[in-house]
Amino acid sequence: MLQAPLVVTVVVAHDPGEWFDECLVSLAHSNYPNLEFIVVDNASTVPLNGRVESYLPTAKLLRIEKDEGFARACNSAVAEVSGATHLIFCHDDIALAPDAITEMMEVAYAENAGIVTPKIVVWDSPRQILQLGLDLDKTGAVAARVDVGDLDQAQYDQVEEVFVAPGGCFLIRKDLFDALEGFDEKIRIFYEDVDLSWRAHLLGARVVTAPSAKVRHLLVASHAPHLPRRRRAGRFSNGRSGMVHSQRVYYARKNQLRVLLKDANPKQRKGLLFRFLVLSLVEAVFFLLTGRPKVAASVIAAISWNYGLRSDIKSRRSELTSKSVSSDLYQVNFISGSARIAAYFTSRRSIKRLEKSLHIRPQIAPRKAAIPEPHLIQEESERAYSRALSRVASIFVWVVAIAFLVGTRSLLFGHVPLLGSMAPIPSAGYLFSHYFSSSYPTPLFGHQPAPTSWLLLGILDLLVLGDGSLGLHLIIFLSPWIGALGLYKFVSARRGRDSAKIAAGLFLALPLFHQALLNSSLTSVEALAITPWVFFMLIRARSMTTNSRRQMRRAHLAAGLMLGVAGAISPSLWLVIVLSVLLLAAPLLMSRGKTYLIGSLRTIGIVSLVSFLLNMPWSVDLLLPGHPAASIFGDLPPADVGIAHILRFADVGSNGSFLVSAMILFAALTPLISKGRRATEASVMLMELCLVLLFGLLSSMGVFGVTPISLSLIEVVAGVILLDLVGIGIQATVVDLRAYSLGLRQPLTAALIVSIIAGVVFVAPGVLGGSMGLASRGYATSVSFLPELSTSTDVLWLGSPTNLPVGSFRLATGLALTVLPSSGVDQTSQIVPPRVGGLSAIESAVELAISGDEVNLGSILAANGVGYVVIPQGIGRGQYFLGSDLDLVLERQLDLKQMLVDPALVAFQVVPKVKHTSGLGSISPFLTLIYYFGILGQMLVLGLVLLALLRKRAFLLDANGEAMAKSVVRHFGFNRPNGGADGAKGTDASGTSNPSVGQDMDRSSQAVPTPQSGEGEANEAELLRSSRDADG
Repeated sequence: MLQAPLVVTVVVAHDPGEWFDECLVSLAHSNYPNLEFIVVDNASTVPLNGRVESYLPTAKLLRIEKDEGFARACNSAVAEVSGATHLIFCHDDIALAPDAITEMMEVAYAENAGIVTPKIVVWDSPRQILQLGLDLDKTGAVAARVDVGDLDQAQYDQVEEVFVAPGGCFLIRKDLFDALEGFDEKIRIFYEDVDLSWRAHLLGARVVTAPSAKVRHLLVASHAPHLPRRRRAGRFSNGRSGMVHSQRVYYARKNQLRVLLKDANPKQRKGLLFRFLVLSLVEAVFFLLTGRPKVAASVIAAISWNYGLRSDIKSRRSELTSKSVSSDLYQVNFISGSARIAAYFTSRRSIKRLEKSLHIRPQIAPRKAAIPEPHLIQEESERAYSRALSRVASIFVWVVAIAFLVGTRSLLFGHVPLLGSMAPIPSAGYLFSHYFSSSYPTPLFGHQPAPTSWLLLGILDLLVLGDGSLGLHLIIFLSPWIGALGLYKFVSARRGRDSAKIAAGLFLALPLFHQALLNSSLTSVEALAITPWVFFMLIRARSMTTNSRRQMRRAHLAAGLMLGVAGAISPSLWLVIVLSVLLLAAPLLMSRGKTYLIGSLRTIGIVSLVSFLLNMPWSVDLLLPGHPAASIFGDLPPADVGIAHILRFADVGSNGSFLVSAMILFAALTPLISKGRRATEASVMLMELCLVLLFGLLSSMGVFGVTPISLSLIEVVAGVILLDLVGIGIQATVVDLRAYSLGLRQPLTAALIVSIIAGVVFVAPGVLGGSMGLASRGYATSVSFLPELSTSTDVLWLGSPTNLPVGSFRLATGLALTVLPSSGVDQTSQIVPPRVGGLSAIESAVELAISGDEVNLGSILAANGVGYVVIPQGIGRGQYFLGSDLDLVLERQLDLKQMLVDPALVAFQVVPKVKHTSGLGSISPFLTLIYYFGILGQMLVLGLVLLALLRKRAFLLDANGEAMAKSVVRHFGFNRPNGGADGAKGTDASGTSNPSVGQDMDRSSQAVPTPQSGEGEANEAELLRSSRDADG
């Protein structure tokens, strides 16, 4: 009697869980007559000898002390094989049907196949299909050939040729495997199956399916959640856990690119690589915008890894070409479209269907405890209200977003006038050189720490490849959309998604963006983008105080980084945000108690300190004597608009919007229509809103000085708080209002909702114009003569602070001045430098000239290095100096000569010889050293914060600085100060010794999860988790 061909089954295991026992049992129960087993213990923490001997005593156990990946483990096992005709490679989380190997062998001989792939089904539900071979798209991503999760009803039971045999379990001829020289050992996990199958095709082998052979697969590495080590609580995962998202993306992308570079046909390779790189760039930007920089960095790291191995890839490609069946290689029939994008949207739809089914599924109670009929009716009514709110919210936000996009169309492609702070962005080299040299670009003021905003603008200029105009357009166009997304996350975190959608739509409908453009204030535009994110991060940091210390540290550092960006944009915005949180002290004490108040103050204290350090040395220099209030608060005078304007978010020259008044009335009604905790939160937020509006009113009246905080920044902060209140009101209207008996609450709520809708409608005609209030012309052509002037002289700017396209000092009502170099106007001109002796002399001289006591102003200006005087005319809007006509004042000066430049600008030239002055020599070496170390300190803090946010393990803000000290010791290779005791034992959060912790850390530092099949196994689950992460 002929003996069946020998088949050797290779199982690679690494720290397997309880599923491994079932895998071994399934192999032992196989009905194939001539079968041998090799189990590879791939550096498991606990040896597998006992488990293997218990269930599969005939198996040969091969122990590998260092985990170097699935491919190398398989190759090591095959080196021990002799006399076999076929090999089967298995992961440790699969379970074969008793006849699976027999069926695959029959198909292998019947179809003359080199590789046979079984039907992979769900581990806990064998009637659902996971995989039956895989296809590739034109970026090299794997795509399922079946509808994942479909019930097995024999619809896929035809034997077919496929391109990829998934790596969870497949059969391959031994001679083919030898000809292929085994797996590519550079591919540790993911895509090793794609590479092997592709190379098999190139050698002329066939890859076919065996639908009658069924194999269950648990998909631990790709589908199981990542379980972090709980050192604090002493809990550990049972067996290995899944990989974190950044690891899965990194291994999948780098191996995907390696396979394309190594195996693709030369005629197809360029197109494949181009599509892969474009989609990877889009993917990296997506991860970056959704707050996952480490995942975005993984995509870039995957590309750079392949670049470093380009010589190895080239040699392997040449070797493969020599072995191929034809000189043209194997032409792959790729599927159309993108498998990754299709899988993402499929997972999104699956999530929505799942959430909907869980939401509407009735709770079935035991028969003896049946729910009363009225209760069922109430639940159904609540679900109906919720569905209606969801539809209304989606329609509302889409309508407002489309209208806003139409209204801002010219901001992306139109001209941005040089007016107010809408100045162009200089080159990145110019910004970086002045930033790191601590020098303002003017000799009059000498060395001063440059603001952190220059560093941010320099980074932006690099991202737009040096096109400063594009960078300015992107800031203006994207700011409201970024702010709306931040507000959505801020409101949805506490009020639900439907309320957040409506709040985001109302954010776009508020007059804040229109007024910022009307005032030509780039600072207000940027504040719209950053303020909602700061509040979201602060709330997130406060809520993390009850979580693990690592999560709490990361949340506080992220909030500090975001608040630091707000401070770099405007110090007064930083003050308003911090003040708005501090104003909550009394309401929180009354509503939540002393403990919650102390936790909130601790959070804002840590976050404020981090943001202050991130802006060094500029933040420290602002506190030193010599800096005027305009350096912090800006140069605009008090608006003095009154309470009626404040309640409409009005500003100088703008009447605000009726929509704001309706929303404030609705917010005031919210505590009266809410119940329980919602009523308490509404009362606290309403009190905060009232205090912020009161602060804005007092500031506009000049109570806090002649250069107060800009009212537009206060209104942005108030708008975010107001919209959070509106979110509470929407929830209360749907959930709580029906609980009240019929009275005034219901008609008032309905009237205010109608008023809000009417306010949104009334905004539409002004929005659809396309410019959103941005001026049609500016001073760009008027000041074009400045760069042609002598570079050794400065220019004195005089005029209304709302007209000057530069930062200035307030001299009188409607009159401001500053001194800048004659190199033109850009964003660096917006910074108000400290008031030094030379500027004080110029101020006194200008005041004397206005009063008529000075007719030789030019001599004083020349002595201070000023060669020209520029007076912008009233293109913008605002207060004008009424004490004297500046044109006539300067014409009376005997040593000033008027220049003919442009009708929008009056310019005078200083007749006396200008003395070149420089403040560079007046700076003390000690102060220069302080500024230098301040910048080094800022870079160090920024690096440590980013390291703590991007690293898996803690690095900063641990108790007593232990994490930082241990990391420094580890990085520099010093011995532990405890003589190695800590190396043998772990220490939990309370400081007590825990022997298992140190062992767990050692295991986690070595262990890499067992490689699974190609990304086809991971695609849907990975994208499912990605979409959940994107939703926060």
